[in-house]
Amino acid sequence: MAPGTRNHPTREGSSGSNQNDNPDHLVAAATQFFQSMVSGQLMAPRAPQAGCTLEQFSRQHPPTFDGRLNSMDAESWIDRMEQIFEVLYCTDDQKVKYAAYHLTDMANKWWKSTRALVQLELGEAVPITWEHFKKIFLDHFFPQTLQESRARQFMDLTQGSMTVAQYATTFMELSRFAIYLIPDEEKKAEKFERGLDRRIREPVRTLSIRSFTELVTRATIAEEDLQENIEYNNQRKRQQQQQPQAVSHKDKRPHIMNHQGQPPAGQTYPTCATCGKRHLGRCMFGQNVCFKCGKPNHLARDCPVKKPGESGRNGGQKTHATARVYALTPIDAEASNDVVTGTLSLFSRHASILFDSGATHSFISNHYARLAEKIPEPLEPSMSVATPSGDHIICDSVLIGCPIEI
Repeated sequence: MAPGTRNHPTREGSSGSNQNDNPDHLVAAATQFFQSMVSGQLMAPRAPQAGCTLEQFSRQHPPTFDGRLNSMDAESWIDRMEQIFEVLYCTDDQKVKYAAYHLTDMANKWWKSTRALVQLELGEAVPITWEHFKKIFLDHFFPQTLQESRARQFMDLTQGSMTVAQYATTFMELSRFAIYLIPDEEKKAEKFERGLDRRIREPVRTLSIRSFTELVTRATIAEEDLQENIEYNNQRKRQQQQQPQAVSHKDKRPHIMNHQGQPPAGQTYPTCATCGKRHLGRCMFGQNVCFKCGKPNHLARDCPVKKPGESGRNGGQKTHATARVYALTPIDAEASNDVVTGTLSLFSRHASILFDSGATHSFISNHYARLAEKIPEPLEPSMSVATPSGDHIICDSVLIGCPIEI
């Protein structure tokens, strides 16, 4: 077998070429290589900074914790600290040191004594981790009994006198202690809806909202509508109280609102314990007196006081018509449901009026009669007016044409 031979290219007359010997190609390859390196450096993620200084931590204005009953909630303080630790890439050792640095007063004293015991248990060479610090901190300042108390507060939480916004804030603060009661968004909305004020809950319930955020928004709108209605009703009441007293013209007798702003209840006079009938004034039953004139020793049918137009037994004797009027005190008028008081315009002046459904005529005092620009005329026949005391007053003058403005 013939030995193999190798073909070596000759320098002269050779048609082959080597790309590595091409200068332009080498320049292009180098340029591409450097561009790839630069591009890779720009796209590569930057390694997080390990730790931060106390000065950097303090710039975030971390809260302090003094351990008192009225201090910031212990769990909220831990949450705020962890927010700052995360953005500053604090190491575990820095977390414990910086958190302990912001303990004051009672909380600082507690940590000094507790740290020595914990370090003794772990050994001097073993550092206290943040998770270990957080556990012993919450066990002391937020024990299980307090967590259960907050959970019960959430279970019993209702809006009460709070606004919807205040109720929502309290709801969120306490809900983290009883997450098992609101495992999803729908249960969360149902719990919030049940605690709303009834006047707000009723219009919201018809919407069947299952989103907590939307429910809070709708409840706030319903609260605003409710407040507007309350203000509108209060304004109407104030306007009604400032308006003149209402008058009804459905019948001949005026009905005027009493001093309490309520119309007469339509009840009659109180029942008399003596005669069993309803009337005011002194009862004359069984006293052998005339019910017409109040005089003794005769009955009303035989009363010598005749009606107007009738002549007496003595032809020339002047007769008196009979009338009745109740002279009531303000207390009596207030106690009676059939007596209505009010203020009307008489003689272009405001007069206090007492409407007595049992009176047969209208009477005014002599003092008020002087205000009329009229001359009293003789009353024929004169009128005998019975008073509750049993006396009779003779009325012998009258003012004619006195309009009462109602």
